[in-house]
Amino acid sequence: MRTKPLETGIYAIEHIASGRKYIGSAKHFDARWRVHRCLLRKNKHHSPHLQSAWNAHGESSFEFKRLLICSQGHLIDYEQLLIDGFKSFDRKHGFNARALAESSLGHKASDETRKKIKAARAKQVFSAETRALWSKNRTGKKMPDWFGDFIRQTKTGTKHSPEARAKISAAGIGRKASLSTVEKKSKLTLEQVLQIRAIHSSGGISQAQIARDFDLNQSAVSLIVRGKRWANFTNTKEK
Repeated sequence: MRTKPLETGIYAIEHIASGRKYIGSAKHFDARWRVHRCLLRKNKHHSPHLQSAWNAHGESSFEFKRLLICSQGHLIDYEQLLIDGFKSFDRKHGFNARALAESSLGHKASDETRKKIKAARAKQVFSAETRALWSKNRTGKKMPDWFGDFIRQTKTGTKHSPEARAKISAAGIGRKASLSTVEKKSKLTLEQVLQIRAIHSSGGISQAQIARDFDLNQSAVSLIVRGKRWANFTNTKEK
């Protein structure tokens, strides 16, 4: 069950000392603020007025404020009302580059644009240090409680194209699961698998008895002792 609702609405990035604001709309406030901060820190923000002030006064001089929570369908209307109300398009009062509210929600890029984006991304090369840093930052990171429900809602009813399914299948060929992944999906650990093989090799105990001792069915024990399961993590196979 989602414990933290997605907050959709209108926000402001405000210069604390002067009160000048950048007004925008977001499907999720926190995510949108992260995007703004990232662009501003890289000196690549789409509002030159906000970027200039950020560079001049520093990050600590600005505050992100949630002004209004509304449905996604009313974002542009309320954004326009607040841009007009705060006059944030006027350099004296704010940092919006345009007087009209704009949004890419529901916008679909043309085939030509998508090809250009794909080509540009194909040329990107990330260093080993960068990839290692990404991996380190993701390790142990837990998504918020509401995220799983959100993904399920957005993906419900969607289907991969035959081409996408073929790519996914091809990518998985030859890929070996890690030991931790296998153990999470199994009733057994590798240590227990080795115990089962050792007990069977010693003789005198039937596979049926081993199955009862480890709360397994006999066919599972048979596959283990014949090396048909867990073969990637053990070297001994019994005929």
